[in-house]
Amino acid sequence: DVAFAGAYLRGVPLKDPLTTFDAALKNATTMPTQSGVGRKGLTTSIFQKFTDTSTAESVSWQLEGGINDAGLAQMATALLADPRTPASRRAELRDDAAYLADRAGQYVNLFDPAVDFFQGRNADGTFADAPADYDPESWGGVY
Repeated sequence: DVAFAGAYLRGVPLKDPLTTFDAALKNATTMPTQSGVGRKGLTTSIFQKFTDTSTAESVSWQLEGGINDAGLAQMATALLADPRTPASRRAELRDDAAYLADRAGQYVNLFDPAVDFFQGRNADGTFADAPADYDPESWGGVY
């Protein structure tokens, strides 16, 4: 998603920027029905405002999703200024930009000040590891 948004924002001519945005928005907001499409953890993260540890690689999915959402929010904002964008889509794009910008900022919900880094959160909101158990050199799991 962010690759298409970044290309558009840098002036790379896309055949149909609005359709490209719509496809990326669908990817960002539709619950995946099979592996390899969409975003993992959406069934709960849209309500909790973080991807919890019931989703494998939850921190990676949350952070990557935030980057994609930020790019799409910027693309929606740029589409508002694009004279090719139909007036009938402008209010929807404004709403999409605000929604995606809010979601992009939700990465902070995985930052644990006790360990000064991002870590997994359980569904109840508690961090997965106690500060004494957190190992910043550990790889895998939620990353």
